[in-house]
Amino acid sequence: MENQSNTNIKEIARSLDCITEQEFCELLKISPLTAIGWRQRSQAPLPILIGNNYFYPLSAIKEEMALRVRTPRRKKSGVLA
Repeated sequence: MENQSNTNIKEIARSLDCITEQEFCELLKISPLTAIGWRQRSQAPLPILIGNNYFYPLSAIKEEMALRVRTPRRKKSGVLA
């Protein structure tokens, strides 16, 4: 029954163009506690709550990832730091 429920939750997430909280944590290599902390502090990406399930919109995840892209720092001599 548990496996069927997880499958249904994933199907709902896909229909909303989202991923589940478990998939979100796996993607970012964070713990569920970190995801809870981010939600409590309203840090992006914010999820959609349906029932007792959190769904993370792929568009919000992509936007957040784009903001976190690092560029190489250069020293004054032009050599990478």
